[in-house]
Amino acid sequence: MFDPKELIVKFDPETRIVHLTARTPIRPADLNEGLILARRIEAIIKRFLGDGRGYLLTDYSTIIIEPKEVEEYSRWMKAMMEKYLYPGGIARYGFEISRINAQLAHQEYLGGTPNLFESYEAALAYLKGLIAQRQVHQAVSGDETSRESAAPVDSVTGESETTGT
Repeated sequence: MFDPKELIVKFDPETRIVHLTARTPIRPADLNEGLILARRIEAIIKRFLGDGRGYLLTDYSTIIIEPKEVEEYSRWMKAMMEKYLYPGGIARYGFEISRINAQLAHQEYLGGTPNLFESYEAALAYLKGLIAQRQVHQAVSGDETSRESAAPVDSVTGESETTGT
């Protein structure tokens, strides 16, 4: 059984990006453990995003979904994305085989692109591009929402961070 406490969560309230990684690799052994992980991730996202929407950045080198669990995990991800994230608002990076498994599952079970990237930097750049597009759209449509700027918060220590997510 994996320890959900191994998850490392960072949240940047300015960009509304929730970043998930882990101290040691988390690899659910079966569907039950996969569902426990899925519920834990959803609770984290809900805690930081509340009733609003945001973005999710996931490290697949430390959160590893086995091929036999990919279909169910993909279905859960789709439901979670529709509920909490902006369209296209998920980016995954890391571990090659996990990226391939996720891509195949997305294409086979959900359609569309899974937004898989080789590195943290590439995934973060993708999300920041989406944020910029949304901000431009809001400015043009007159639908700007003001949000107080604050330093990112590390959920493990509860302290503000000076670096981004």
